[in-house]
Amino acid sequence: MAATEWIDRWDDGCQSDERRNELVLPYLAGKIRDRNPRTVLDIGCGSGYISRILSRTFADWVIDWILLDDKPDCVRYAVRGVELPARAREIVTDFREPLSSAIGADLAFVVFSLLEFPFTKQVAENLADCVTAGGDLVIVLPDVLEDLMAAQYQEINLLEQYVKGISCLQKQDKFTGTPYNFFAPRVEEVIAMLTCPAFSLESLSFYGRAGKRILILDFVRRPAPLVTEHVR
Repeated sequence: MAATEWIDRWDDGCQSDERRNELVLPYLAGKIRDRNPRTVLDIGCGSGYISRILSRTFADWVIDWILLDDKPDCVRYAVRGVELPARAREIVTDFREPLSSAIGADLAFVVFSLLEFPFTKQVAENLADCVTAGGDLVIVLPDVLEDLMAAQYQEINLLEQYVKGISCLQKQDKFTGTPYNFFAPRVEEVIAMLTCPAFSLESLSFYGRAGKRILILDFVRRPAPLVTEHVR
């Protein structure tokens, strides 16, 4: 399947996805209205569907949009879709590796993309580098236990692996039909890595739609600690 065809199919799936349209988009739109960010970063943007809808909703606002993904075709596709291309910037990077420089957005969000690789200390440090002091980070996850329970037909004990923090299974993307690795992070480990010392957890909320639940974690970036010099 050609890259653009895959992205088109994935984007079509997003347009009919109740969780994105009825839960995630209203939440992020409310966040933008409350916080009035000048810079918004979409981490793991894929086709850029979330940013595209938000940029149209806030077309009259002065917002710089940053689209980040590890797939160049996705980033190019996403940037073309943003309502204000002159203020859209693209970043292609593997989020498992250190960022070349801090980004410092006022608002950053990650919608389901953290499930595509293990959540490590490096990923937590990258998230901290994505957000300016006082800025917001919103992480959206599915209820991973639902996926693990549904996959118990496999020979390995996925729930036991989940407890040990190493759970991973092969899933088929519901929009494109392509297989991918699905990592199920322990939510408490994600919170612990981010809140020590970079972020404060503002809220943790569960929302349900179409028999599926999602979890929205809302963090605020703490100021960098002051470095004091000892005078001899």
